[in-house]
Amino acid sequence: MKFISRLFAPQDVREALQAITKIEQSFPENALGLRLGFDVIKDNLRKEITDKPEELRTAMQNTGYPIDALVVIRARNLVCDQLESGMHMLLAGYAHSTAMTMSGDGLRSLHGHLTNLLEKDRIETKEEAAESRKYLREMIQQRFG
Repeated sequence: MKFISRLFAPQDVREALQAITKIEQSFPENALGLRLGFDVIKDNLRKEITDKPEELRTAMQNTGYPIDALVVIRARNLVCDQLESGMHMLLAGYAHSTAMTMSGDGLRSLHGHLTNLLEKDRIETKEEAAESRKYLREMIQQRFG
């Protein structure tokens, strides 16, 4: 049944999948870090959209945001989840300090880019965008030093 629902996805799911492509197209041409960060979350983002379309519909009804914005928000949440997991951090040397891997740096750049998109589309205010950036910085500092 899932196979058929993927072949004949409802319109809102198709629009959400197209929004993923729009995010990728919004990257500057030489943005290797952004692309690397996006590659980390892209499959999970697609899977969530296709496996749980009712969550997308509920979010649209509750917030009134367009599908594109909801996909950007979900992508940014996945970025935070990935960075919070510590999977993109390295224990560096005897001082037991941590450093980000290349994918971690890409995810951090992607968070900034997605936040800029939300601010540009007036989904978030400048203050809310600044708060999101601050949250990410503080979370990384608190968890990983």
